[in-house]
Amino acid sequence: MPDSIAAPLELPRLVMRNALMAAAATIALAMLLGIWRMSGDIGGEVDSAAALAGLMARLGGSQSDPDREVLATLAETQQQHPLRHLELHVTGPDGRLLWARRHRRSCAGRWTC
Repeated sequence: MPDSIAAPLELPRLVMRNALMAAAATIALAMLLGIWRMSGDIGGEVDSAAALAGLMARLGGSQSDPDREVLATLAETQQQHPLRHLELHVTGPDGRLLWARRHRRSCAGRWTC
């Protein structure tokens, strides 16, 4: 008699144990993918911050350079290391727009934009 009572309780216990393991594996996988994605985003932000610091250093050192050289420096820097999340506008002394760079959101190689 005790064996017949124990058998019906074993199946739900087994199902719940397997469901718990599947849920734990799913949560662990989601956390690992999140950490992997976060490390890529942080690397991109660090690279962009270094590019912005380099650009500001180059522009700060070119106070006496003609405008064309400064604009060429800006264009060259944007080709090598595009700045993230930044709209840059350069105006002349008369307020005329000399150079503008608008942030374009790129979704290449991304799961979400």
